[in-house]
Amino acid sequence: MNVQRSTVDGSAQGQNTSNTWRTIIQRHSRRMNHRLWLTCAVLLLLLFTSIGAFSSITAYNHATMPIRSIVQNYYQALQGKHYVMAYQYFTPHGTILDAQGKVKVVSVAALQDEALEKGLLLGYAVSTPVLQSRSSASIKVNLQRKHNEKQRTYDVYVQLVLTGTKAWLITSIT
Repeated sequence: MNVQRSTVDGSAQGQNTSNTWRTIIQRHSRRMNHRLWLTCAVLLLLLFTSIGAFSSITAYNHATMPIRSIVQNYYQALQGKHYVMAYQYFTPHGTILDAQGKVKVVSVAALQDEALEKGLLLGYAVSTPVLQSRSSASIKVNLQRKHNEKQRTYDVYVQLVLTGTKAWLITSIT
């Protein structure tokens, strides 16, 4: 329905109210289209960010899995009193701390002495490794030992290095 109104200056006001409504609806639909595109863009950005974060975490876990395995195998060998096997997880000049806190070059005998001085290894909990570079890492291990009928729990820090043969070996335990 077209309604004609004339103004004081003689121009027609509201010649076509349907044109006015059409214009308003078009503006509104353009705004809605912009909002829709913006919402889609934000959702896509969140999706790609989530995929990237998941990929990074997966890659980190894949890279640190061998480190954690080496440390778990080392402590499993110690717990089973397999000192020769445990010694094989060290680099040739690897070090450990004795009961007095002095640094010792690791050997099968040093590992046996450690068990005598510090007590029987009852359990251990290996934390998540921290990569310090592409070829070195550290990892915290919580140890539980029993010596002279006393149980004690403490943390040690294991340093590892990636060797030329692509194997991780322990350089020191402090």
